[in-house]
Amino acid sequence: MKIRMLTFRLLTCCILLTLCTTTNSASIPKRPEQLKFKPLNYTPPDPLKHRFTLKSGPTVYLVQDNTIPIVQITIFVKAGEYLEPTNLTGLAELTSTLLVEGGTSKHSADEIDEMVDFLGAILTCSCGSLYSTVSLNILSQHLTNALELLREILATPAFQEDRLKIVKQRVIQEMAQRNDNSSSIESREAMFLAYGTNSWVSRLPTRQTIEAITQDDLIKFHQHWYWPSNFVVAVSGDFQSNQILAMLEVMFSSWPFRGEQPPLPPTNFTFAPPAIYMVHKQVNQARVRIIMPNSIKWGDPEHFAAIIMNHIFGGGGLTSRLFNRVRSDEGLAYSVYSYLALVDPLFPRPFEISLQTKSRTTARALALVFEEIEEIRKRSVSNEELQRAKEYLIGRLSDAFSTPHAIASTFAQDELSGRFQLNSNYWKDYISNIQRVTASDVLNVAKRVLDTNHALILIVGDKPEIFRGHPDYNVHITNFVSGRVVDLPLRDPFTLLPIPETK
Repeated sequence: MKIRMLTFRLLTCCILLTLCTTTNSASIPKRPEQLKFKPLNYTPPDPLKHRFTLKSGPTVYLVQDNTIPIVQITIFVKAGEYLEPTNLTGLAELTSTLLVEGGTSKHSADEIDEMVDFLGAILTCSCGSLYSTVSLNILSQHLTNALELLREILATPAFQEDRLKIVKQRVIQEMAQRNDNSSSIESREAMFLAYGTNSWVSRLPTRQTIEAITQDDLIKFHQHWYWPSNFVVAVSGDFQSNQILAMLEVMFSSWPFRGEQPPLPPTNFTFAPPAIYMVHKQVNQARVRIIMPNSIKWGDPEHFAAIIMNHIFGGGGLTSRLFNRVRSDEGLAYSVYSYLALVDPLFPRPFEISLQTKSRTTARALALVFEEIEEIRKRSVSNEELQRAKEYLIGRLSDAFSTPHAIASTFAQDELSGRFQLNSNYWKDYISNIQRVTASDVLNVAKRVLDTNHALILIVGDKPEIFRGHPDYNVHITNFVSGRVVDLPLRDPFTLLPIPETK
């Protein structure tokens, strides 16, 4: 009897398991693209609900989040590298670094370090071509003391000579690594070709410019640009909005000096003539970058069509045409993608295509890329591609607002760049603008941006092997753009001047 009951129970379990398996397998599509999801109903936050203007000058974006007793503050400063004199390239970065590492008029650098440690704070800085940042993470219980310390660092830095010497030595030591890998060479030369060697976008410090920077230069640069009217502040975390606004007003009031409003960055760039530019470096794989100047700037009428076009063409990772053709189908590239930087409302950044491949398959990989350029310029994208791109871009919209500080920082950077002033409804209308794009719109913007008549190609790799090509492919490196090859010399890492060729 017990054996019969056990057998019956086992049979019942097997039948139920089979039914469950059948039901589940029937509801699972055979292919990933057949998966169906509910429409995403996401509404991005409204910047106007988080935006405040202090009487002392700064614009502040607040995002309150009392779930964790931490406050994050990022001060964006209109003190980018474009404001530094050419003969003092590196000044903006040194100023930013020494704000945090160089002490103040009241406390030495070592004392500031101890005070930061005592508060359990994280104090960091950064510097870019358009602006600098100073960031502070602090437990909310120490916020008052932390703001007092942050005020002291921002308003009365000492730029200690001994710390300045150490930082300058560190920067010069880092220069020695500029030619260690082909990726850094590629990035450097691409900037020179796209913007010109004397542009603020591509300008790099040398040993001479770093050594020329004095404490007095740091003080002058700081007092020109580091004052509250040039600050945009992002604050998130555990606080009451009214209270922290009052604290920030006190923090930025009675600034010890009056700075200047920075001019707009120059936009008179020099794009190199169409050609194949080559830097010889004996490595196993070539790094290739195709650069096209006729891109668009942020806010252009074809802004959203360009986003979708780039995603379908090469910016969409595993689903992009470039990835599928060059890597998945042909197996010729370690990585291949396109890049569209729609961030600047003042000027367009070039459209770029990057790939890495074996030296001898460089020409073949390029041929495939140019075939894909021709295809997306001639024929409309499919409805499936268009819909897939829209769903992806809409699905990733929330990434810009994934944390309270991401929300505050996104809005602060929009304010700083002028994007907010041009279109305060950008994020509110993002989904509808993406949905509005048609296949015809994508075709038109592809014809405009993917302009091979003015394109240039930069290759960093083993030149003899690249020219040798591959016996399986009837294509040569000179088959592209003008066919003209321009040899670019390897540059001295400290001077950026050409290294003389050894005979």
